[in-house]
Amino acid sequence: FFLDLRNLINEQSADRLKDSNYVIEIHYYSPEELRKKNWDNTEEVIKMWRTTNVPYIRILERYGEVPENRIREDGDPQKYVYSRFIVYSKEGRLYDDIRRYELGITGLVLDKEEISREEFPYRDIHWEKIPGRWLGVGRVEMLFDPQIRINEMMNLRAKASYFAAIELFQTADETINKNLLTDVKSGQILHTRFPLTRVPTEERNLASYQVEHNTWLQNRDELTMAYDVIRGERLPAGTPLGAAVLAAQMTTSYFDQIRENIGLEIKELLYKDIIPQFQKENTKEHYLKLVGEDLDKWQNLQIKLETNKELLKFLAQKRKLPTLVQYELMKARIVERRKAKKEEEILIPENFYQDLKYYIDIIITGEAKDIRTKAMNLQMVLQAITVDPTLLENPTKRKIFIQILGKAGMHIEDIEAIEKEPETLPEIVRRRAGGGIARPVAMPPIIPGREEVRV
Repeated sequence: FFLDLRNLINEQSADRLKDSNYVIEIHYYSPEELRKKNWDNTEEVIKMWRTTNVPYIRILERYGEVPENRIREDGDPQKYVYSRFIVYSKEGRLYDDIRRYELGITGLVLDKEEISREEFPYRDIHWEKIPGRWLGVGRVEMLFDPQIRINEMMNLRAKASYFAAIELFQTADETINKNLLTDVKSGQILHTRFPLTRVPTEERNLASYQVEHNTWLQNRDELTMAYDVIRGERLPAGTPLGAAVLAAQMTTSYFDQIRENIGLEIKELLYKDIIPQFQKENTKEHYLKLVGEDLDKWQNLQIKLETNKELLKFLAQKRKLPTLVQYELMKARIVERRKAKKEEEILIPENFYQDLKYYIDIIITGEAKDIRTKAMNLQMVLQAITVDPTLLENPTKRKIFIQILGKAGMHIEDIEAIEKEPETLPEIVRRRAGGGIARPVAMPPIIPGREEVRV
């Protein structure tokens, strides 16, 4: 699950979280939740918490090196070992508590154990990194400068609009001492010795504002690689198609690299954490329910297995192989019994996954495959099968076709249809019972000059 960074305290100068000298996660428990933990001193902690005025019990979980004598009484105080401590944090200044736990575990310890660094339970994935800081850099932080300057320009334009809305007039005639809005009627003629002109309060710098605004928007696009071709906007008139495609490929390659880096981190998480955790949690005997396509594959395997067993049993009893009809009837009975089930539960024995050897490759973002090349290969395979449907039936052609697929990075099982479902018992009986009209036999052509014609 994702960790709330507000509850995480670590060395901010570390490159990765695993390299930090200390990692502390803050947990908040209710008394009922704390009692469910298999820790020491839980009741004492609850009694101490009841004397406070806070709603939850604050527990610190710390990972880092401590002197060995803090883990074992006979430990060497000069030797440091990697460990995990669960400590009750008395309510007060959290920074002071954390500082004490950095230098050495103090307070009421609920649980402690020495662990290896491979058992470190946290993994951090960053979009982009900057030197000297554990926290990565996101798009919001990268756009601080453009956003600040654009905000300043918008504020200036907003202030200028207030002055532009004011109607002011000026004249050198001292006899004019009126408010033109209240003391002058529409159409009235003013007799003045000097002209009456409007004071220019309108904003005359809008063009420069717009130029700078567009410059900062362009800087935003360059920082975030969010060009118009990526946003789906219409390109400028006259832009060649090849240039647009090249720009799109160059821009998307930046995001493809980021996606690949994050995908590799997730892949390592699955390999080293998720799969081992699955093995650990499923050590007990349990049932696995199969439905849909998985059930069809499982049933086909069981049909083959049970058919082979029945064949060996028939051979041992009769001392001969069954006829084709007997074999089909034997298989049809098994199919009819198996296919009647819409779902099936398989018993997985205890510790089944413990010694299981598996070979698995996880592809998350397609970083190991060229999607365009794969699509072209699939199109080629489809065309080849359409032109010559015997590619999957003729043994010689099939062997060559499998080698071609291997060169293209595919397997014959990826394109072959699911095995045809065997006939059921009623269908075989109905087909073997007969009763239909025999297929007519074509008459041979009559050759002139011959006395007899064979029919």
